[in-house]
Amino acid sequence: MLNLQFGDITRENDKSWGELALHIQAPWRMRKGVTILIGRNDRWNPVDEIEDWDSWYQSPHPNREDYFWLDFMGRRDEATKSFECDSDSVAVRSALETEVGDLTLEFDDGTLLEIFGCGTDDEFWRLLRPGDESEHYVIEHSTPRPNKRMESNG
Repeated sequence: MLNLQFGDITRENDKSWGELALHIQAPWRMRKGVTILIGRNDRWNPVDEIEDWDSWYQSPHPNREDYFWLDFMGRRDEATKSFECDSDSVAVRSALETEVGDLTLEFDDGTLLEIFGCGTDDEFWRLLRPGDESEHYVIEHSTPRPNKRMESNG
C-alpha cells in the first residue's frame, strides 16, 4: 500500500503523520506529460543490477520507487523512514475523482498522481485524518459516484 501524508507533520517518537492521509491499494503511477516517472510496480524494480534475486526480494533495497520519492520530496527522515518535503514545493493543485473510483491529483509542478480503480471486490483508496476515529472516505469497486473536481487555492 502506498501511504501519502498531506499537511503539517506531527511527530511522536519514531512515527510521523500529516493532517490527511491517502492510502492507495490500487495500481498507481506518477507522470509528467507523456512520461511515466514511477509506478506501483517499481517498488519491485532494483536500482542496480541484482545477482541474488531471492535475497533482494526478502529485503528489497534500493528500489526505483524509493529513489523517486527521495528526489520528488527532497529528503528522508531516517527516524521514521518517511520521505518528506520541507517546503510547500510539493503542493496539490487539484483532484479529480471519476465515477468508477479513479483519482488524479495534480501537483503544482504539473506532475500527476493517477490511481486506477480495478477489481470487483477491492478497496481502491481511502482518505482519512490520522488519529481521528471519524468516518474515512473509502472508495471501492461498488461505490458509484459522479465525477468530482476539487481545486486548491494554494
